[in-house]
Amino acid sequence: MKTLRHVLFSVSCVLLCAASASAQKFHALLVADISPAAKWGEYRPNLVDDVGNMHMMLQRGCPENLLKTSFLMLEEDEQATPTKLLEAIEQLRSNRNDTILFYYTGHGGIDDRGSYFDLAGGKLYREQVVNAAKTHGSRLVVLVTDCCNARDDGLSQSFPRAAYIPSPEAYTPLFQSLFIEPTGVVDVNACGPGESAFFSLPPKELSEEYGSLFTKALTKWAEEKNDRRSTWDELLMDVGVRVHLMFREAYPDGIAVAKGAAMQTDQNVFARNYPGMPKDRGIRLGIAVRDDNEGRGAMIVEIVDGSPATKAFDIERESYGPLAKGRRITTMNGRKISGPKEFEAAIKSSPQIMRLTVEGSDLAGHEFLVRLSY
Repeated sequence: MKTLRHVLFSVSCVLLCAASASAQKFHALLVADISPAAKWGEYRPNLVDDVGNMHMMLQRGCPENLLKTSFLMLEEDEQATPTKLLEAIEQLRSNRNDTILFYYTGHGGIDDRGSYFDLAGGKLYREQVVNAAKTHGSRLVVLVTDCCNARDDGLSQSFPRAAYIPSPEAYTPLFQSLFIEPTGVVDVNACGPGESAFFSLPPKELSEEYGSLFTKALTKWAEEKNDRRSTWDELLMDVGVRVHLMFREAYPDGIAVAKGAAMQTDQNVFARNYPGMPKDRGIRLGIAVRDDNEGRGAMIVEIVDGSPATKAFDIERESYGPLAKGRRITTMNGRKISGPKEFEAAIKSSPQIMRLTVEGSDLAGHEFLVRLSY
């Protein structure tokens, strides 16, 4: 068994857990870039709350003796460098049976090399973070980030404060199934390539309810599901739906990242990798349609078992269920659908979360959300 070591950083502190062969430990490094160069201004409390919400999520899911949480708050520009973050990862002392979680909230972007954290001291790429964490040989490396994922060169890119919380005596079923039993790498970001990540309220309506859309959706979901097992696929579906709904509520007309930039009308949680992720996700939606006799939409005539169409989220009823044969799809992502041709085009151009309006003898303009396959 390795010797327990605690390493304190002057920047703030970093979560370190020593590991033993008999108990799977949880090593977490929670990072917020609130440096002057980031220029968050009035938005700074959102990032602080992001880290606090993640802290509470960990406390609810992990036993106290297996989890020691602290934070790396990048408050000065000289601290906000790739070297500082990589050093923090390097000094973790993880056993091969352990889990490492790296969480980051701050500025981010994407270029031809890949997605990165946009720090005062330069770019830190996701690939660098994952590779640094993997050198410890841990059972599972989890990278969860809440940052923008758009280019800054004008080009487009796409891809088809906590109260006391009692510590559980053992990992909760949710944490056991997501963070303890799986092996490999999890790499998830708040938004997809070409998108930006947003806060929970429009700029002119800031209140005490701070936080980013993705982190708030993730931590709230974990709080609700803590007592039952889940999968990364289910997490991405549920949290993706919540982010979609929260974005539409906060920014009903869309929002531009910068003056003159194109309007962003949605935010889609994006996964690069996770245990159990199929290499080829196959069909995107899983239904066949035909022309409606009166041109009122695309009539559903077939639904593939196990496809995304069997797990649609009914916005009005707030529940999951299958789409049904015999109903008509009239809009997809706000785009009018009059038949199979428009249906196929909408599928090809849709981000992963698709919004459908479905009508039938028992429905009148019902809206559903479906997490499409890539």
